[in-house]
Amino acid sequence: MGTSKPDGQKNRTKRQYYSPELKIKVVRELERGQMTCAQLALVLGVTRSNLYRWRRELAIDTPRIPPPDHRKMHVTARGEVQRLKRALAQAIEERDILKKAAMYFVLELSQGTPLYELSNRRVR
Repeated sequence: MGTSKPDGQKNRTKRQYYSPELKIKVVRELERGQMTCAQLALVLGVTRSNLYRWRRELAIDTPRIPPPDHRKMHVTARGEVQRLKRALAQAIEERDILKKAAMYFVLELSQGTPLYELSNRRVR
């Protein structure tokens, strides 16, 4: 006869234990959101249910890493857009002033001289 185990006992592998430091590290990685729970479980060689349980257990013990506040980012982005619009308006205004000044000096230099003659004139 074979070496079978008595009824009620199955072929079980030894239970795997994970350190609290590893669990914390894994849960923080999970909360960052760079990998899904399934991907992280596959990489680490643990079950997804373990990851979910660790996350649930550690949520009680440690404060969660807050997700980025998208509303604050939108407010910051809106402020940046407004600042850039003001800077653009100022640059356009300065450009227009410089165009008018350049035209003024061209007309003052020419004092009635046609523009085609101004292009041949040498500055002394």
